[in-house]
Amino acid sequence: MKTPRLIVAIACLVLAGAVNSEAKEVVIYVSGPWIYAQDPNANDRVVVFVASAPNSHSPAQIFPGGDYMDSSGKPNLYQGLYRLDLPKAMSGQCKSSTNPYRLQEQLGITIGGAVIQDEVLNHKYDARIAVSLPKPACYIGKSTSESRVGTDPAKLAKDEYTTLMALHYFVADGPAHLSGPSDDGSVTLNDDIAFVSNSGPPAISLVEMAKDYKSDQKCDSYSHDSLEHSRRSLALGGKLFAQFPALKGDGSGQIKGKYNNCSSAEVDRNRERMAAAVETINEILAIRAYIADPSLQNDPAASLNSVKRNIELFFGNRDKVPSEISEEIEKAQKKIELIEDSTKKGRNETEEERTKAVLRRTEDVMTPYSVGGGDCHMAQISVGGIVPLK
Repeated sequence: MKTPRLIVAIACLVLAGAVNSEAKEVVIYVSGPWIYAQDPNANDRVVVFVASAPNSHSPAQIFPGGDYMDSSGKPNLYQGLYRLDLPKAMSGQCKSSTNPYRLQEQLGITIGGAVIQDEVLNHKYDARIAVSLPKPACYIGKSTSESRVGTDPAKLAKDEYTTLMALHYFVADGPAHLSGPSDDGSVTLNDDIAFVSNSGPPAISLVEMAKDYKSDQKCDSYSHDSLEHSRRSLALGGKLFAQFPALKGDGSGQIKGKYNNCSSAEVDRNRERMAAAVETINEILAIRAYIADPSLQNDPAASLNSVKRNIELFFGNRDKVPSEISEEIEKAQKKIELIEDSTKKGRNETEEERTKAVLRRTEDVMTPYSVGGGDCHMAQISVGGIVPLK
């Protein structure tokens, strides 16, 4: 059955007032693993597109203002090819201070126009969201992260990659206009998006953010996931390789200079460890709840058995479990048995004494692994650096 067509409003915020004849400098912030290329449909325009990375990234969004660090509550872009038209171009000059296209220069990788056309127009290689916009007066890299890249996985060179670009324009007063259908034809966008000043110049934000809560702690798995989609999007399988630094345990950024191969087996192993840590903590909370109130209808013995299984999975096998954790598990089992004994319910202990002493060390070990190391810099390798804006 044909999906009904909808007209969907996206963050419509129109600036009031008469058109100003003076040029106004505005910025479009592009944050995330976006790819930059010549628009296949127009020589005077560029297209930025982002490959779908559903396991590591939230949907792409475009909204008024320069608050690109906070896209919460903003409407999502649907998979499709859209056109962003700006107010009338005016004279003005600025200087591009950062070239995010080092990959083409250093690696000599060539992306044929047919590949860009197939992906942008027909999403042949991977799911993507693409936005066509005028060529900027200048482009300035605002933020970078570190990676090692190359065409030979044994010979990777350390370098910075762009995580946030500011595209500068000089225009007349007024909003931009976003238009175009989604790929499935179910949604058509036809909306004004204002340039709004938060703390900087009037701006619009085009963002695809990392989810920030399940990236692997040992290696930057979000970046690897994003790279894989971007590599597929540009038909670069077997031609472009990268390593990313480990992430700090608190999610506050990369540990630069400390790299990890993030092999598939290693990523899968670390994800298993994280899942085991999460389940262990949940079962510990269930055990503590029972000890604090034995009338609860839960099964502490089953919870403790789950803790044992997950601890062994986390450390690899029973022989590798640290002695202090094994001893804690034995103490917890004895405490449960005492409480289940109708004559020894431990009523002389305070609730704090009954609960906090239970599996505390085990919980402390598991907690850092249960949260992962969020990808705080939001954006991944700018694979689009292969294709210049001009």
